[in-house]
Amino acid sequence: MPPEIAKAIAESLRERRALRGWDQRKLAELLGISQAAVSQVETGAKLPSIATLLKMREVYGFASIEQLFGELPSQTLIRDPASLPNEEEKPEREEQG
Repeated sequence: MPPEIAKAIAESLRERRALRGWDQRKLAELLGISQAAVSQVETGAKLPSIATLLKMREVYGFASIEQLFGELPSQTLIRDPASLPNEEEKPEREEQG
């Protein structure tokens, strides 16, 4: 993963916690992980596990994990759907017969 994306994820998760008025210890308690693990995620030293992401989604009340991250840099692995050709622009396939 590009470092700027890892940094953006870390910042987004840290901001979400701060907006709730929680310290790292409170979030760690809610997630069932150590405060050190929360710190590592928020500094970008480690990415959260899938299990931790799912628990974060639950704790923050989001419908999807993606909502945890907010806006990430444009170099994400998922392409912007607006950049994909729409159905009218796709070339017709010739039928082989």
